[in-house]
Amino acid sequence: MSDDFSAERVADRLAIQDVLSRWVRALDRGDFAALTRLYHPDAVNTQVEYVGDVAGLIDRMEKRHRDVEHSQHLLSPPLIEFAGPNSALVETNVMATQRIRKGAPIAVGGTVPDFVGRSAVDTLSEGRYIDRFEKRDGTWKILQRTTTFEWIRMFEVPDGVFTARPEWATGTRDRNDLVFTERAAMGIERNSDPASSVTHNRTEQAWQSGLGLSGQPSGGLGPARAPSGIGEPS
Repeated sequence: MSDDFSAERVADRLAIQDVLSRWVRALDRGDFAALTRLYHPDAVNTQVEYVGDVAGLIDRMEKRHRDVEHSQHLLSPPLIEFAGPNSALVETNVMATQRIRKGAPIAVGGTVPDFVGRSAVDTLSEGRYIDRFEKRDGTWKILQRTTTFEWIRMFEVPDGVFTARPEWATGTRDRNDLVFTERAAMGIERNSDPASSVTHNRTEQAWQSGLGLSGQPSGGLGPARAPSGIGEPS
């Protein structure tokens, strides 16, 4: 137990937490290409009905999130248990709030409220990320992720209810978001990735083609593996 909090292990813990934080930033800001760098190439992801590789997961997420106007994931401090020098089991509680566009389907089990489809919908869901992390070439990444589904609540959003004032700073789900502007202004846009040995070509190509600027990801990062499932904690 004492070795789990040595200086080296504390550095490992911080590196793993950094991956988790970057994962939710990439998802919530619609920077789907950035998700790829947080997984090992042979990683497997299990999420609701989808089980498969990372390319298929990102393709599924891109398509699903086209109907998500707002997305924010709040993570608990992760519980990190080391299984060896280069492997760890990581359990993280997650609460997700999302606003689903009016008219968009919501795929969950059981009966959905009758306002789904005729109004925008706010969803509040809870789940857990059960991750196997592995350190390769000095870098921690996700090798296996299973997202557990705990519960979900849905709320109708009538037209015109609460809109931000023009002078407020608001978040966007693309590369126009303030965090990217600040990263570029401070010179950290291309230098702080935890997997710096991995090329940034896909992100650069996506940016130049207007992936983020349009707010409508184009898809095509991998074959479709499962139908959309709005409402899960991702």
